[in-house]
Amino acid sequence: GTDGHPHVTAFRFPTLLGEFESGVRLGLVSRLLKNAVIPIGLPEQTTAVDWLAGASMMIRRKVIEEVGLFDEKFFLYYEETDLCRRAKKANWPTHYLPDSKVAHIGSASTGLSESSDDAPEGKVDSVRLPAYWFESRAYYYHKHYGKWYLLLATVARLLGSALFSLRKRLLPTQTAGDPPHYKSDLLKNTWRYLRR
Repeated sequence: GTDGHPHVTAFRFPTLLGEFESGVRLGLVSRLLKNAVIPIGLPEQTTAVDWLAGASMMIRRKVIEEVGLFDEKFFLYYEETDLCRRAKKANWPTHYLPDSKVAHIGSASTGLSESSDDAPEGKVDSVRLPAYWFESRAYYYHKHYGKWYLLLATVARLLGSALFSLRKRLLPTQTAGDPPHYKSDLLKNTWRYLRR
């Protein structure tokens, strides 16, 4: 980023276990589910990954010719995840190159604060996520796995977040929580998507 600190930009594809781990935020669970944790940190060498943040991607023309452009049904968020998934299904790998450096002004287009796994301890994202974030999430899961998987992914995330909230009440922690209204917005927007 422009602050001179590296930001996590390499990820695994979202899954049910990844959703649960993202919600629960507990070291023991994260270690047990290490192969499902969505952000993979900052690789020190060129590494094959599932997907990259779209702020800095180079894509071979042959890949675009074979799998198509970004899906315009995504309005911000999940579009690069979708493109990388389609590329992987067509046997095109995605690589993270640590020597490639870009200064990205995170969330400048949306006005949302940067929400990153490498954020300082105790940072709580104070900006409510817009409906289009939830819409993109729902569309991604539906497109690649179907509506039942979308429902299960939402339940997994809500269960993880509920356990995190319970733990935070019983044992105060500095670990950042969900953005304001996240659980109710996730439930409401997923339900709206599923009813179509």
